[in-house]
Amino acid sequence: MYRRRLFRWFHRVYHQSTNPSPWAAYSFAPLEAVVQAGIFPLLAFTLPMHPLAFFAFMIWQIAFNVIGHTGYE
Repeated sequence: MYRRRLFRWFHRVYHQSTNPSPWAAYSFAPLEAVVQAGIFPLLAFTLPMHPLAFFAFMIWQIAFNVIGHTGYE
């Protein structure tokens, strides 16, 4: 999404957030949301996975993403 031709359509909205905050973790363009959301069905249909394992992965991913955008190292 950092390619020059794709950046404007996919990832520019995220970089318009100037102050890191937990809300910046969910600042993205609709096309980027489609690409990111497409990873989850791909995982579910290609890897044998218990639904609770998938749920735990989703919770971890959300928490890790929010914590990573708090502005603290």
